[in-house]
Amino acid sequence: MEAIRHRERWMDWVNLALGLWLFAMPFFGYMPLASSAAVNGYLFGSIITVISVAALVREQSWEEWLNFAIGIWLLAAPFALGFTGNAFAMWNSLIIGLIIVGDALWAALTVPSQSHEPGGHHPTHA
Repeated sequence: MEAIRHRERWMDWVNLALGLWLFAMPFFGYMPLASSAAVNGYLFGSIITVISVAALVREQSWEEWLNFAIGIWLLAAPFALGFTGNAFAMWNSLIIGLIIVGDALWAALTVPSQSHEPGGHHPTHA
């Protein structure tokens, strides 16, 4: 069981780094700080970061599906919010969205469920 947790943990660290990157990117001057791309980055970068920290503290299966939904939003955001004219902001959102979607699907679909341990108790319900 410990090997499974270590395998999942790196995914949470990747998401943490991506969330911090997404939040910080507007401050590097590639987009106006009050633009829709920047606000999207602040908001969803913060959410991804909080989810990642929560996952590192205590794993929950819903986190992967929430990350999946956020990744889908990041793929749609440049078009929905109209920042396709800023190539850097657009590609930043698309690439991070793809990584988060892939990471979430991988974690949700390939890591065995931890809900069935010997003794019949769920590891998150101590």
